[in-house]
Amino acid sequence: MNGTVVLLAKARRTRATWNYVVGSDHGTLTGKDEDLLAQMAKIVDMFVSLYEGEQIAVVSPQLVTYVRRGLQEKFPEIPFIPLTSDLYGLFDRAFNQPSQRRRDNTNTLYVCSDASGGHMGIPAAWAWCSSGVNSDYGIGFSGRVNTNVAELEGLMSAIIAHEAHPASRVHVYSDSSNAVDDVASLAKGIMPKSAILHGLTDLGEQTAEVMARRKVSVEWVRGHRQHRLNSMADSMSRFARHQFTQGKTLDQFTQETDALHAILDLSA
Repeated sequence: MNGTVVLLAKARRTRATWNYVVGSDHGTLTGKDEDLLAQMAKIVDMFVSLYEGEQIAVVSPQLVTYVRRGLQEKFPEIPFIPLTSDLYGLFDRAFNQPSQRRRDNTNTLYVCSDASGGHMGIPAAWAWCSSGVNSDYGIGFSGRVNTNVAELEGLMSAIIAHEAHPASRVHVYSDSSNAVDDVASLAKGIMPKSAILHGLTDLGEQTAEVMARRKVSVEWVRGHRQHRLNSMADSMSRFARHQFTQGKTLDQFTQETDALHAILDLSA
């Protein structure tokens, strides 16, 4: 994101000791045994001073309602994002990451797309996440379509987004065999029926054009099997679906998605 994401979490079995992660830097802070809001306010104020002039976002499992409201009143320019229980483990993994996590990828860029929803009347959203030092992501809303259609839209969007990437090859993963088969059809110049039925022909044509101009490979991967990029794309699509179904537009939660991507990428 265009700014700094600060992850904060209380160290276990303590009242005033906090762990923090900022990029590849991490450490521990200990203050007075005060009210939760007072403790967090002092820590946030320290980071505001440290990163003066930069936009920061604070993510923490301790952002219960009264704490979040109090901090938002004191620091109205900072987004405060609660770290839900199912994502709490990401903090611990991020806290223990080495400074140099992975090499920059100049030959092959790896990307994974995934979708959430699309069943039992639940609207669907998609997301893709890329690898490398300068990793990136994209999200979108497919509406009331089945999961396979959303998976296809996300997969095509991932391919189009990397048309001008400097890597010599783009390798895209998807846990939808149907979407992978449909993209394989596009590579042969055949428009999939699902794209025609759901108004995705323009996207399909753009995808086919990109695949004709540069090296793009697509591979099915078994979902929810600790595949790093699949896990990232899955979490991003779930978050996007929740936000979209709450009636928010992408502009209204861009900072939150930026921060979530930074957390996921750091913990991967």
